[in-house]
Amino acid sequence: MIEEISSLVGKDAFTAKSLANGSVRINATSVDDFQKIIAGLRDKNTHYFTYQLKTERALKVVIRNLHHSLEPKDIKDALEADGYKVRNVANIVHWRTKDPLPLFFVDLEPTDESKNIYQLKTLLHTRIVVESPRPKNDIAQCKKCQQYGHTRTYCTLPIVCVKCGDNHDNRECTKKPDDKPKCGPCGGNHPANYKGCPECKKIAKKPISKARPKINQSISNLTHPHLLFADAVSNRDPAARNNDLQPQSNTNRLEQLMEQLVNQNAQILGLLTTLINKLT
Repeated sequence: MIEEISSLVGKDAFTAKSLANGSVRINATSVDDFQKIIAGLRDKNTHYFTYQLKTERALKVVIRNLHHSLEPKDIKDALEADGYKVRNVANIVHWRTKDPLPLFFVDLEPTDESKNIYQLKTLLHTRIVVESPRPKNDIAQCKKCQQYGHTRTYCTLPIVCVKCGDNHDNRECTKKPDDKPKCGPCGGNHPANYKGCPECKKIAKKPISKARPKINQSISNLTHPHLLFADAVSNRDPAARNNDLQPQSNTNRLEQLMEQLVNQNAQILGLLTTLINKLT
């Protein structure tokens, strides 16, 4: 594998790291070297996955107070008239009732001018508020290979059915409703997108890492130690990036709340004791 990569970009253009799960992560030293490695993998029909480059990642914002009946195209045209380069506009609906809300997701081109959108106060004769989207606590799961930590957009790993775990598209699955499902990641009797999957829980329990990477781009092998797979392309370590997405466990949250409650009760008790001593 090292010889293959060296023939593409040279010996000093990347480093390799073996992970505990038997996979291999390749860190490229530049975007150009990364793209050369990806081109070489593609030419050899090698399975891999990666992430979107930070320089290509859209700036995502939420615009509040715009009426839900407005057409996304009208909002896009109005923003572009103000000098912003817009990729996409979409209305936000209530997660439970699915009713449209006076909120819109807007994806902007990652330019310096796009950052000025937070200063925008009016749009289409409406007073608006522009803010960053709320961070998601869900663990990213690829809808193609069903593995965790990446999405299908940048995945070339073999396709895995979410219902039966075989190598075919979900829409082509012939499993009957009465048949037991099979999870691709763990092999259990449940669909691959089941949030109670042991593999999903294992990732959720990993501690959050605050370490920052020393190398910008990364590529990793997930399924076979002798094949190269792309793991990440970003300005931070994929492990840290994935850990930042992990939700804190309910047990940890409960422990923190209980500790805060005990501390508050102790403070109240101390104040009451001081007050009683002064009165007596």
